[in-house]
Amino acid sequence: MCPFDIARRDEGGHEFPCGSHDQIILIWTYDQNKNSVQSLITCKGHQGTIETLAAQKTLFCSGSFDKTIKLWGLDDEGEDKSSTMECRLTINAHNENISSIAWMSSNELVSAP
Repeated sequence: MCPFDIARRDEGGHEFPCGSHDQIILIWTYDQNKNSVQSLITCKGHQGTIETLAAQKTLFCSGSFDKTIKLWGLDDEGEDKSSTMECRLTINAHNENISSIAWMSSNELVSAP
């Protein structure tokens, strides 16, 4: 699952998250000038398959088969990025797996089992 560009590094450079069955989200950088992709950051924290992702600017959420939603954020430009990241917030609000999440506004998130 790689639905969107979350940050633009420079002309021709993009960053995007991908989640999968291995319970890990990888943040990749794509250089369209070189047509190359490189893994930058590993996001660990879910105990189940990553089912859905939603992003706005440098903030994104993940929904999982573990019934949680996790909020993640990228460092501000100019700061060094580490190779691993922990989530900023975990939301335990569902009794079933999270199959869909979406931002309704800059501070409003909706989710569905």
